[in-house]
Amino acid sequence: MTTVCIGANCLYGPRLGGHAWVYINWALGARSNGCEVLWLEGVPPVTPAEEVARLLKTLRANLEPFGLADSIVLCPWSDEPLLPAVEELSPDAERAYEADAFLDLVYDLPASVVSRFRRRALINIDPGLLETWMASGDIQVADHDVYFTIGAQTFDGDRDWLRCTPCVALDQWTVSDVSHDSPFTAVTGWYGNEWIEEGGEILRNDKRTGFLPFLEVPKQTRQSLELALDLQDDPDDQRTLLSDSGWRVVDATEVTATPDDYRRYVSSSLGEFGCCKPFYVRHQTGWISDRTVCYLAAGRPAVVQDAGPNPVLEEGRGVLRFSTPEEAVACLDKCAADYADYSRAARALAEDRFDARKVVGKVLEQVV
Repeated sequence: MTTVCIGANCLYGPRLGGHAWVYINWALGARSNGCEVLWLEGVPPVTPAEEVARLLKTLRANLEPFGLADSIVLCPWSDEPLLPAVEELSPDAERAYEADAFLDLVYDLPASVVSRFRRRALINIDPGLLETWMASGDIQVADHDVYFTIGAQTFDGDRDWLRCTPCVALDQWTVSDVSHDSPFTAVTGWYGNEWIEEGGEILRNDKRTGFLPFLEVPKQTRQSLELALDLQDDPDDQRTLLSDSGWRVVDATEVTATPDDYRRYVSSSLGEFGCCKPFYVRHQTGWISDRTVCYLAAGRPAVVQDAGPNPVLEEGRGVLRFSTPEEAVACLDKCAADYADYSRAARALAEDRFDARKVVGKVLEQVV
């Protein structure tokens, strides 16, 4: 049996159920190809064992419904070894390095860890951004045997990037009835300490900046729009700003705290309404959100900002893309007017283009 190790980054985000699905979908995609799956989490070596044990308990509980709770192994997130008490929490860690393939979705694990795997593939789900971070030295990426990107173009002439897509484990997402009074939703970060230097100018690159040009869309459409955000620290009173503009706002740490919570939230939505980080739009990367493919698998159409041409998206079927507030309103109303057709198209698109069994299978063919 082929053993696949998935490089994940969920240990320090215990209430980020949507984020966890990125790695769950890849892990289940590998398992659907008949592979044994291990789940690798990096730990800063100075982290006290008590804290790691607490976080590990939560992560295991989140992964238990998917049969992955006993697959977690720990590694150091630097060249220094883990504390002995932390190593005891992951007694089978050496098994990970014996895997036939390492699918790395973390990017910056140390070379001393990555180099121990016999075959290593980097999966770039931040097309353009990761290459920029690598070029600037903000992220140190260890050598891999194969490099994959979900983007429609590459931004790095030093490596041969192969294309793949985000993926979703279809058997975990079923299409159910939904009230037409339900909102279009987005589960997203808001503030983010992310900046990009371009042409000597420092530009903010967070989701808040991406959403602000579309702030007034709720007032211009008959559809309800809802954002699931973590605004517990809200110095600029963003909740009031959004509410005054017609947005519903819910606490993401409550409604999408676990993977199960996130799945229920997506399935209770009429569809997705998503805006991109500005970098993806300026550079037309063809980025597709890993959250979008979950909405599609649940039969929930996605109305999302256009991040550039991408051949895996079919315009007007399942995914409707906009560039201006006026286009966003038109897409929302068009989707709602013929919802049953767009819902069927969303699921069909997920089955055709983003099926984790197919996506991960094709990746493994080029890695193992």
